[in-house]
Amino acid sequence: MNDLVVGCPVAHRDWVLGLWFDHVERACEVAGVKPRYVFAVDLNDPCWPIIRDRAANVTVMSVPNMKGDDRRVWDQTRYRYMTDLRNLVLRATRDLEPDAFLSIDSDILLHQDHLALMINDLSSYDAVGGKCYMTTTGTKYPSWARLGRDGQLLRSDASGSFRVEVIMALKLMGPNAFAVDYESDPQGEDVGWSKACTRAGVRLGWNGQVCSKHALGPHMLNSVDVRVGF
Repeated sequence: MNDLVVGCPVAHRDWVLGLWFDHVERACEVAGVKPRYVFAVDLNDPCWPIIRDRAANVTVMSVPNMKGDDRRVWDQTRYRYMTDLRNLVLRATRDLEPDAFLSIDSDILLHQDHLALMINDLSSYDAVGGKCYMTTTGTKYPSWARLGRDGQLLRSDASGSFRVEVIMALKLMGPNAFAVDYESDPQGEDVGWSKACTRAGVRLGWNGQVCSKHALGPHMLNSVDVRVGF
């Protein structure tokens, strides 16, 4: 792989964004790739000076901050807005025509080996998710799912690499995958995107060989997550 774009919408994550860059840069070094970046951000947000200082090769879409502070309050209005923001990032990525796009939420600290593992799996899938938990403890909610007959997410812990129906906050997309728009869904825009991928014949995989850290708040930065190792 010669050309990788990394990015996401970001707001009020200045407490973690410097570390986010540290982890992305280290994982890219291990994988042997040099990233370009794409962000959707309010230029009045405290994240913007960090992006400006850390990402020399960056595409920025200036958007108003509709999030408020960093509270994790999700409803259908918020999901629809996130769908729009993620599609802005996708459109900018398509214009850059990379080999792959790493969509990684701005509060995920990437394991140094995760990107290399997902790049390897991208030879078998159109997009590959990476293991990170949606809880501070336990293993009930990793970042992948299958869909039940009622359309609800079925989650369980796993450690291998395999095909899945839904991948979430950390995903490496090849061109067939980042050509698919996000769609609003009652369970979140990642679920809407995954369902759209299934309809488009886009193959989704997941790599659980290592685990990245989903830092749900500043309190998690100074504590070691035993599931992750940092």
